[in-house]
Amino acid sequence: MTITREGLRILGDIATNAQNLLLLEKQIDKLVPFVGAGLSADFGYPTWNRLLQDLAGQTALASDINRLIARSDFEQAAEIIVQELPTFFDNEFRSIFDHHTLRRPISNGAAQYVPGIARGIVLTTNFDRVLEASFEDHGSPFDQVFPGSRIREAFRAIQLNERVLLKLHGDYWDSDSRVLTLSEYVREYGNPDPSQVDFERPLPKALTQALSARPLLFLGCSLQNDRTTRVIATIAQRLPGTIHFALLPEPTGIKLRCKQLDSWNILPLFFPVGEYNRVEQFLACLANSATQAGHAPRRDWNLAQYLRHTSERFQPALRSYIEVRLSPSKGSSTQSRIVTAPHARNRCVSTNLRHFF
Repeated sequence: MTITREGLRILGDIATNAQNLLLLEKQIDKLVPFVGAGLSADFGYPTWNRLLQDLAGQTALASDINRLIARSDFEQAAEIIVQELPTFFDNEFRSIFDHHTLRRPISNGAAQYVPGIARGIVLTTNFDRVLEASFEDHGSPFDQVFPGSRIREAFRAIQLNERVLLKLHGDYWDSDSRVLTLSEYVREYGNPDPSQVDFERPLPKALTQALSARPLLFLGCSLQNDRTTRVIATIAQRLPGTIHFALLPEPTGIKLRCKQLDSWNILPLFFPVGEYNRVEQFLACLANSATQAGHAPRRDWNLAQYLRHTSERFQPALRSYIEVRLSPSKGSSTQSRIVTAPHARNRCVSTNLRHFF
């Protein structure tokens, strides 16, 4: 069954879904996931809106902060909270997003299927480590993670479409890399007005490079009036002819919404409002189709990486005997890579290795 047909069954024949699914199907081996907070909700992490509202309740300026949140000025709201209670904010932020609380392996929610879709770089504005955990548990960990202010080092990886994660706004634990408050936003983007972004700065330059290279698939992103969306809209005006895709709930004013997204070079894939289980079902379909089409993501760990992530499965005495030959013989496919454990007598070891590769 084609992605278009199955996608229409899962998402519904809403607006331009049919024609957009046809285009998506042709780009299945080129998609770059852009992951927002919606995909982390399955793991108990709050949305940006809810997080700030909860933290605002601890300050004497809750009403002012809530007014800023209501008009999507999240960075200014965060700025006020950080100025009011800097230590509390930092401690609470790290506690909320603590990756040690994640239940492993990642086997629930839409995030578990992102590794099956990604062919190289992945972008996110999330501070948590759900994606890192999901890719590790899938057997294809990121070669590198570039957080926030350190994203200047990612230009080569973007060009070569390497398997790396661009955490555009940083990591929850690294306060130096975070892009959270208005002052931090201005530091990285050059201007509080998204239409006046300084594209010579590393973060907007990296985002522009990613948007121009391959079609993005926005997942768990509201794409409303927040600053990140407005930056993407500004970049879209500089890159006419590019196309991207987004999974979004069906809006009330669907014609106006389609027009808005079209001006940002984004083709929507709508699903019924509130039925977020359909996102997980569709991503499962997309990942399965990519695998069947022969575009399964590389699993080219070296021996040290493999043992580090799976050491609990094997007896220490067996580790030195595992030989992994990752270069397929001439004329063979990726799926025919040879994996041997010549001295291992534990049947479970050789079976696991054959399955892994």
